[in-house]
Amino acid sequence: MHLGKARYVTFCQQSLALACVFALATAAAGLLNLDIVGRAPGAPDARGVVPAVTVGDAYVATKPVAPKVHEVAVRGVAYKQSTARSAPASTPAKGHVQKQSFRLAALSRPERATGMATVGATWDLSDHFAENEIKLAVRTLKHGTWSAWSKLEYHDDHGPDAGTAESRHVRAGTDPTVVGYVDSVQLRAETRTGRAPRGLELALVDPGAGQVRKAAPGIDTAKLPTPKSAVPGTATSSQATDGGSIALSSMKVAPKPYIYSRAQWGADEHIRESGNPLYGTIKTGFVHHTVNANAYTPEQVPALIRGIYAYHVVANGWRDIGYNFLVDRFGKIWEGRFGGVDKAVVGAHTLGYNEVSFALSAIGNYDIAAPPQVVLNAYASLFAWKLSLYNIKADATHLWVKNQYLDAINGHRDVYSTA
Repeated sequence: MHLGKARYVTFCQQSLALACVFALATAAAGLLNLDIVGRAPGAPDARGVVPAVTVGDAYVATKPVAPKVHEVAVRGVAYKQSTARSAPASTPAKGHVQKQSFRLAALSRPERATGMATVGATWDLSDHFAENEIKLAVRTLKHGTWSAWSKLEYHDDHGPDAGTAESRHVRAGTDPTVVGYVDSVQLRAETRTGRAPRGLELALVDPGAGQVRKAAPGIDTAKLPTPKSAVPGTATSSQATDGGSIALSSMKVAPKPYIYSRAQWGADEHIRESGNPLYGTIKTGFVHHTVNANAYTPEQVPALIRGIYAYHVVANGWRDIGYNFLVDRFGKIWEGRFGGVDKAVVGAHTLGYNEVSFALSAIGNYDIAAPPQVVLNAYASLFAWKLSLYNIKADATHLWVKNQYLDAINGHRDVYSTA
């Protein structure tokens, strides 16, 4: 498919997914004076609308599991090895713009992988590459056969906000990608100039096996107290909006979702940065996806989240997993960053907006597949509830957030140019 057409198709898929989340969340939230406390989960309201609440058992870890992260330095190839890749096949016609091609910059040795491996590439943050200046890919060896090369997603706006304590030890890099049970992994980097990023490393994460069992969600948000302030530890009791100030004490909340806790995905709390999390406020929410595997089983979900967690902390240098929440392809919502699901925990998901937002990330690659309905339902439930805690209607538009107007529910591309 032509690149322009492929991007258009991807844009349409993501726009449709975001529109579905927006519509469902609006239906779930209704008006802010709709109080569903006391109604059985799944029961229709007075208008006949069934709240989008995710309920049911999932496979959870029986105890914390310590992931293993192996980081390997990758040296750049000699420039003369890559020049042949950059030579144009023919002289471009007059008036035709010749696209600058990529040159091979680095190729790792095959590295042994263990467990249900998650991999990615990182490098020195000071060596900045725009998204259109570098391509990274991996291939895997299994039973003596190499796979085709698979793209590693790289977005230079993922991570903690600049100037924060969390940003001090950050490394640039790709999103984590699950390659599964394979024997070896090899990394390839291509750049416009043929120069490899400084400090380039291949990170291989073994999330650990651990035992799993079926269990109900550990967090029933209906049992959480309604916060008296938007920011823990402050006297703030109102949310600024275009229409003035609305007392939080008078707000009503949307349908309350069930959430699986960090303990239920086996989070090893020793690997994240110790100390209290950073809190901000909630003015908007962002829809993300992990650009990961789509064909995983329910039993593998805790390990998938541990792989993302370990990669974010050890390889990327973040204090914790970047997302506030994650949802698997079966519609189960999982607690992400530590600090309280009902609190305004500052994550590392949308550069420049982390302190004024939250993000729910779907575990899967929804550039190439449509999200299942249960995933959209989970998004709707979580967004409607979380936004209502800060007196924000799910269908709100024209909200002033830092330096621009945004909707209550946004795609990542609404504040940054992504795929």
